[in-house]
Amino acid sequence: MKVDTIWQHLPEIFLKTYEREIMLWATRPDEPTLKIRMLRKPGGMSELDISHIQEFAVLARAAFKHPVSGALKVMVAPATGFDTEIIELHCQKLPGILTSRAAAARAWAKKGGHMAARFERVPDAFVEHYNYQFRVWGAEFRQRGPRCAIVFDLPPGASPELDAENRPIWKGAWFEAHADWSDPSQPKLIIEPADEANEELIARHTREMARHWSP
Repeated sequence: MKVDTIWQHLPEIFLKTYEREIMLWATRPDEPTLKIRMLRKPGGMSELDISHIQEFAVLARAAFKHPVSGALKVMVAPATGFDTEIIELHCQKLPGILTSRAAAARAWAKKGGHMAARFERVPDAFVEHYNYQFRVWGAEFRQRGPRCAIVFDLPPGASPELDAENRPIWKGAWFEAHADWSDPSQPKLIIEPADEANEELIARHTREMARHWSP
């Protein structure tokens, strides 16, 4: 069945800039909201207004069916009036932000710089143990994008659960990455759990499994 999407209070420049995040969200129908980290100019905040201080904007979606035709539609809009205001202010500055980030990226690339990864809210033991999966994600970043699942190891001697068709069910946690241009001369790739629920999954998995990992 064809589903039409209705965009409310979301300027075209916002939808184009954050298209990847929104398209990935479309593949996760069980998540009614999307928390978008808004881009900033390299070098940090230049103005102390609310659109600079606020780091995220939240979108919400709701599905409804036309009472006569039965056509299914999905409405996507800022989650609150505050989010609507933040997005409007952000879009006023977005052309300048995109220009500044592109210039910083060109200057950094011209120097042959390397963007080092920095993990936030992730135990060191977890990062060290799953280093290979993170490195594969880094090598395939252009294809896979800024969101990636890290598959958890099973406890020693354990077998994976099976679904109804006898296929193994692998557990893991979602991570997200974003570029930090606060220091244009040394940009960093920040990697962190996708949300608080994934952060707790990672912490619990580390507590349960760290003793089995090689020092």
